Amino acid sequence: MEDMQDKRGVTLVAFKKGAEARLFRGTWLEWEALYKIRTRKPYRHHLLDAQIRTSRTVNEARILEKLACNGIPVPTLYEVDLDSCTIIMEYINGKSIKDSLENGAVPSARVFKELGNQVARIHNAGIVHGDITTSNVLQVKGESRGTIPRIIDFGLAMFSTSLEDVSMDIHLFKRVLTSTHAEYFAEIFPRFLEGYEEGREYSSRGASIDDILKRIERIETRGRYVKKNKRMD
Repeated sequence: MEDMQDKRGVTLVAFKKGAEARLFRGTWLEWEALYKIRTRKPYRHHLLDAQIRTSRTVNEARILEKLACNGIPVPTLYEVDLDSCTIIMEYINGKSIKDSLENGAVPSARVFKELGNQVARIHNAGIVHGDITTSNVLQVKGESRGTIPRIIDFGLAMFSTSLEDVSMDIHLFKRVLTSTHAEYFAEIFPRFLEGYEEGREYSSRGASIDDILKRIERIETRGRYVKKNKRMD
């Protein structure tokens, strides 16, 4: 992936290439910014491709805007260009929780409690993230509270309050911990749930933490059933 210039002549430095978008670092006015450009897929019909990329760009921008209005520290939305399916947002300079754990530097319990609280507030707003992994949580220095988590990459997020979708969000985070960071699971997940439960108390919307944990058990049971059947086949 090569560097490029946007239509205003701003130099964009190649940062990361994902499944559906390319990420570049640049500037927007005087601020450092992240440019997320949803690229064309040659295997899709061009009209369908344009519709999908545009709708996903609009959806992600609306979600970022709503969460920011609810006081959740998501990347600040600067600009949306639907002609190029580009979102320009705040560049967050931080180290991912995944990198810290892989290097044996476990963030404080307060960080994971705050993360759970943020996820709960996202759910309270009627939104599910869809990809809560340790790669999508950055640690940044707060103004007065030390290190704080910042959740990024809302490309798979959607508007939903269903018990299944909310539970899947937490199930995914739990699965990432057990599969990739198993040695830290007992230290991290209870703090995450503690913060989540406190966050859900701020709103009467949605399911209780007990309902969610029961649904996660059902989701995990379905997963084990599918794996068992695949082995039998």
